[in-house]
Amino acid sequence: MKIEVPEHYISAIEQPKPLYKVLSRNTYLDFHYEGVNEIFKAYTIGIDVWFGFGEKPLHWHVPFGVLVDAYYGIITNPPIQMSAHYRSPPFDKIITNNVKITDIPANSFPLVGLKTVKDHFNHSLKEAVQIKFGSTSVIMSDTKAEDSQQLFDSVKSNYMEKYEKLFNAIWFSPKYRVKAMPLRVFIKDYDNMIQKSVPINDQEGKDAILGDSLKRIFPKVKFHWEEVEGIERKYQVISQGILLSPEYSISFLVDNFYNLDGFVYISLYSEN
Repeated sequence: MKIEVPEHYISAIEQPKPLYKVLSRNTYLDFHYEGVNEIFKAYTIGIDVWFGFGEKPLHWHVPFGVLVDAYYGIITNPPIQMSAHYRSPPFDKIITNNVKITDIPANSFPLVGLKTVKDHFNHSLKEAVQIKFGSTSVIMSDTKAEDSQQLFDSVKSNYMEKYEKLFNAIWFSPKYRVKAMPLRVFIKDYDNMIQKSVPINDQEGKDAILGDSLKRIFPKVKFHWEEVEGIERKYQVISQGILLSPEYSISFLVDNFYNLDGFVYISLYSEN
């Protein structure tokens, strides 16, 4: 990742050098505001830092890898370039629906704070579990409060060994039957995510597959495995940086393509 401050935010005579940083696909941008600001604060005025791919604002509540998939598709020419902006945060573009602008203190830094990120993560995990099992009992009854805190701490620190131990006890609990895939779809140039519950079985009781399931959700959209005529737009279907096959079963995706909050995120990317 190559991070730069646009020239119109620079107040110092000397131009800051770009910051090169490795970001996990699973991270949230709010975890990185302070570290980036420490590098650039001497060169600019302002504390309301927000990130963008150029001038395109990036959501703080969407896993970073999902944003990359949606805006860049399959990466073939790293590093990815990202801008650190220092004035006039576009709240309507980067704040999720369950966080009100009035809840954010004036001159807050980072933009929403770790408590908000934690609350959003926990809420998403409960939603994902509810969709997958039809119940949140595995969290509400079977998970200790300290385990929930440690789970979020492991996400923030990218301590995957600890995370997997705690998460797997929830996600692969043998006490509950899997009913559906918790799905969130992110589309380039569309500001809101689309959330769906996708059954793991089709109407005949067989394993549901991705191609059929997406076509039911987006009947007018053309995907990369379909033929198109002329200049009709076609979308790559990407998850975890991988171009997905329409033959993948929904149960396979639930077990292997989940993000840290339990949702399977699919990005629809089109170059035109």
